[in-house]
Amino acid sequence: MFDEEEVRQIQSRVSKYYEVEGAERDGDFLVFRVSNFDLYGEEHFTSLVRELEKQGYVAFTTAGGSEITIVRKTWDSRAFPYRYILLAATLATVIYSGYSYSSATYEASTFAGNLQNALIFFFIPVLTFLLAREIPKAMILKMNGMEYGLSIFIPDPITLGTLGSVNAPNRPYPSRKVMLYSGLSSLLSGFIIALFFISISTLKGLPQIDYSRAINTPFRKLLFPLLYTGILDHFLPLGSAPNILGFAGWVGIVVTAFNALPLGYLDGGLIFSAVLGRKSVYLSYISVALLVVLGLYYPFWILLAVFAIVFGIRGPTSLNNVSPLPRLRDAAVVVVLVLIVLGIVPLPYHGGSTQFRVTINEEYYVMAYGMGGNASYNVTVFNLGDAPIVPAFSVSPSVPMYVYGGGSPIEPGGEASYTLSLGLPPTTHPGEYSYSIGVYSGSYSVACSVRVIVVNLTPEILFNGRNPLSEEASVGTDTNMTLENAGGMNYTLSLMIVAPSGMYYQVGMPDNLTIDMNGTHMFFSGQVKLGAGDSIVMHLKALSDPGMMYVVAFNSTMVGALAAVDITPY
Repeated sequence: MFDEEEVRQIQSRVSKYYEVEGAERDGDFLVFRVSNFDLYGEEHFTSLVRELEKQGYVAFTTAGGSEITIVRKTWDSRAFPYRYILLAATLATVIYSGYSYSSATYEASTFAGNLQNALIFFFIPVLTFLLAREIPKAMILKMNGMEYGLSIFIPDPITLGTLGSVNAPNRPYPSRKVMLYSGLSSLLSGFIIALFFISISTLKGLPQIDYSRAINTPFRKLLFPLLYTGILDHFLPLGSAPNILGFAGWVGIVVTAFNALPLGYLDGGLIFSAVLGRKSVYLSYISVALLVVLGLYYPFWILLAVFAIVFGIRGPTSLNNVSPLPRLRDAAVVVVLVLIVLGIVPLPYHGGSTQFRVTINEEYYVMAYGMGGNASYNVTVFNLGDAPIVPAFSVSPSVPMYVYGGGSPIEPGGEASYTLSLGLPPTTHPGEYSYSIGVYSGSYSVACSVRVIVVNLTPEILFNGRNPLSEEASVGTDTNMTLENAGGMNYTLSLMIVAPSGMYYQVGMPDNLTIDMNGTHMFFSGQVKLGAGDSIVMHLKALSDPGMMYVVAFNSTMVGALAAVDITPY
């Protein structure tokens, strides 16, 4: 209720700006009838609102501008704690999203490297994008005497990091023009910043993804958003995924499109509420239905709809609903529709069903001590997934590794062969060394073990009078090899044959012992005893698959002899 003194004070202030024809009290409302409201301009009403607000009152237009209604101010201008909680959650999910994207696309990156990529090339750009949306909005509100209220930021822990924000003003908008400019400036500035990061993401020196095919990007699989398929494809091919900085810009494009929807207190909702007034609620219903349908592809779009509904599906109503909008209104509507069409996408980002199988033709490699060189392995990758892949390789413990072959994507159901060479220094001591070869594409990986046997060749242990021995034999023919102790001391040896897994062969030993084998085998481990001057005769016959076969005889300290047999076709 208003007492007489309050009525006189308020009427004197209203009379400063308008010609008052009469006043009446209606419960908690004080209504002034004014004449020729449109003639005074929007500035008069804005000044009245500011002056009354300082006294604890709110003024708004009714009856098409023929009445100005006054009520007591009841809102609290302080930001509620949940706003800060959601902001903190959004910043955390942005970092997590950047880390997940980096770890899924940069195979050789460590935890520290992925975290660095996430912070520098994703978190900072996305944070810049969010600030670019809020700063112009805050400036416009301040210019119109309205205090900025922290927006409700929506986290997305799965993919994008954020779904944008819902406007949450601490007090009503003073006019429809402020609503129009506030929503439009937020959308345009965010869109421009997103394009900027996409543009600079192709600069040299930034972490690029050369293969990229392990990621089924929506603009590759679903032909969305149109901004990519129609325009940016000239700069960023559809068959590849953006690097992490480009992905940050792409997130900005998608978030801008969804925040442009004419729904409640979203930026698009502000614009359409300013243009259509209460009729904009029908567009809000359509937008909610659209988000629910898109939620079938990506559930978090439903979360955006929930937030928009909770904070007002009808959208805001300004204090001044009478003053006409500027001519920019039609252009603003067109801009909103263009942003939606260019950037909206049902499924923002998803990994393909990346699966593959890896085979290594021979996991052992034999080399002589003191010679150094490269231990080479033939690796075949079979693509079992539904997306093309270009695998990457790593080795642990770390040694120089060189990869030959491949280069083109492996299509689903296809295969590709690679040669991996591990660079070992001449100082590698005699012994058996195990290495883990990592093969991965996207977030899927396979680990395989390979071994290197380094033998210290001695002139006392010989194959056919030599060490090392090099022989040539054809498939199906016998090769006789005499293993002899030409020294003056006794040796207890193990025998090992290193051969490709697909090679079948026979080994004949003394006492008419014949063994059928394939691939690599250790036999007679520590059981071949050769005294000074002693020898034994071995018979080898390759039964299939040409290739290199190595016969190694060594003692417990890896001192011994090596024979290399090149098996040729029939």
